[in-house]
Amino acid sequence: MKPRSSNVKSSAKAAAEQVVKDIRRQTRRHFSAEDKIRIVLEGLRGDDRPDGGGLSGQIQGLLGRLR
Repeated sequence: MKPRSSNVKSSAKAAAEQVVKDIRRQTRRHFSAEDKIRIVLEGLRGDDRPDGGGLSGQIQGLLGRLR
């Protein structure tokens, strides 16, 4: 059986971790749909596939229709 003080420490640690998770969840950045598309396009541009990126052209075509 573990000493009682270690149980108190572990529950205090768990509570502290939960507080940190809650704060991170509440302060998480919210990206607009346009920002999300931009982020994806930047990621695809960095892709070194021989076919030229594949989905990048398709997404850019969709963006052209939205404008």
